[in-house]
Amino acid sequence: MTAVMVEPAMPIVQHGFDLPAGSSVGPYWTKTGTSDIGISAAGMLAVIGTTVGRRAVVHLEQAATAAHWVELTVGTAPNNTAGSGALLRCNVGMTQMVLLTVSAGAWSIGRITGINGTFTLIGSYSTTIALNDVVRVSVDEYSVYRVYINGQRSGPAFRDTTWADSSHRYRGAWIQYTSGTSGANLDNFVSGDTPPLTLVDSDTFSQPTLVGWTTSGGGTLYVQGGEISGVGTPSEPVSFAHRPALPGYPRIMVARMQIRWNGRNPLHSATSVCIRASLANNHTGVHFWTVANQAGIAIYDPSYPDGFLPATGTPAGTPITKWADSAMMEIRGEGTHFSAAVDHNPVLWGTYTEAQAPLLYLQHGVQIQDDSAVSGGGEPPANGDNYQLLVA
Repeated sequence: MTAVMVEPAMPIVQHGFDLPAGSSVGPYWTKTGTSDIGISAAGMLAVIGTTVGRRAVVHLEQAATAAHWVELTVGTAPNNTAGSGALLRCNVGMTQMVLLTVSAGAWSIGRITGINGTFTLIGSYSTTIALNDVVRVSVDEYSVYRVYINGQRSGPAFRDTTWADSSHRYRGAWIQYTSGTSGANLDNFVSGDTPPLTLVDSDTFSQPTLVGWTTSGGGTLYVQGGEISGVGTPSEPVSFAHRPALPGYPRIMVARMQIRWNGRNPLHSATSVCIRASLANNHTGVHFWTVANQAGIAIYDPSYPDGFLPATGTPAGTPITKWADSAMMEIRGEGTHFSAAVDHNPVLWGTYTEAQAPLLYLQHGVQIQDDSAVSGGGEPPANGDNYQLLVA
């Protein structure tokens, strides 16, 4: 089963730039920067002059909110001298906007004030981008930016809350000309609103026992003071609680839970949320785990060294500053791409093969391990609260 993950399309605008060569871009657009941007002989958006700088076309129809996405096809081979790409979160005066820049070896996201203003980097990722690649950038209601290449998540997410208001809803495309070189031509503009995730399961742990959960592992997780707890469970095997499998097959699967430290400072006893589990197949899921000074993305399995397999691209443990009490931890899966966030701020990302984390595994849940009874194990683990499962 091949995973193709994209942000879902709500009402969209589309433009194929199928106009006579050398013409302008038509009545649905306005230009900013140098005016020498138009239609190439191949029917693509292109630079048709040699003025140095950026130029852009902005679609006259606004997105419904500041959470939207833009997709373009790379129409000529990109290079590493001049960039081109999508623009979003643009104001009506076209003086403030966010750019996705694509080049032969990377993509980057940044803010500019004025079309030829300084590019203030939000984030970047080194990857090969080639002729005919379809590149999409989306920003959600939490101002998290994500990039997709040919329908697959590419690299990390980045959060930047600048221009998240209703005055920044225009979107478009841009191309740079510099040092005698033009950025790649662009084709097949498509854009729409980024819908919020849908909450499909939750538990506030307000009942005296775990209801609707299946516990497994070395101990039994339980409710304590309106929170899920693993204090007093064995160090090994670790202890799990899972919810039933989803009835469908979401493209995006997100588990969230609030961290409750309760004054504790665990350095070895981990608390985690997970997705892509299947108890029937002895797979406890892909976990975002945390202690007070480290965090990671892992699959727990005693057959792996140290009992777990970190996501490709992530270390066994990443040093952190202790999250705030009641911070919301999150694990997100899109195809073979997994990312972790705290209070919607991206912190980690990595990948597993489909064999390692099958798309058909649809259970989700919690893991809590108490190392405090082991010599040098430190303090007991954090509890969890306000568990949620969201999908798209």
